[in-house]
Amino acid sequence: HAVRQLPTGQTQVFVGLHLVHEVTSPQAFETLRPQGWKVAFPDRTFATVDHIVPTRERKRPFLDLMAEDMMAALERNCREFGVPLELAGLTEQIFIRGKQAFGGHAQSTSIVRLLEDALGTDLRAPGFPAKLV
Repeated sequence: HAVRQLPTGQTQVFVGLHLVHEVTSPQAFETLRPQGWKVAFPDRTFATVDHIVPTRERKRPFLDLMAEDMMAALERNCREFGVPLELAGLTEQIFIRGKQAFGGHAQSTSIVRLLEDALGTDLRAPGFPAKLV
């Protein structure tokens, strides 16, 4: 949401919904931690695991140690900063539905479409094309 025009000509924006995931969120949380900062709007921030979820065996601990470490870090950071991991269960359901609907090699856009339908929202940024070529 546009808040105001800055003297530099840039637009100050307010992000109404913030989705974080396991790949780049550790760096963000590590920036907050030493400063003693909190997540500004934890009620508008949701964490999900979308890059490391194994296609076949989702039982924890993951066999891939790097994936398990990333998952554990996201869980720990979400607990510490009060960010819900509520979408994790939904994401798993979406992957299961995607596998049933599209087979084991579903394309990311198909999975994202299922997630958008479940959330009742469009996850694309304004101006992002409806279809990629």
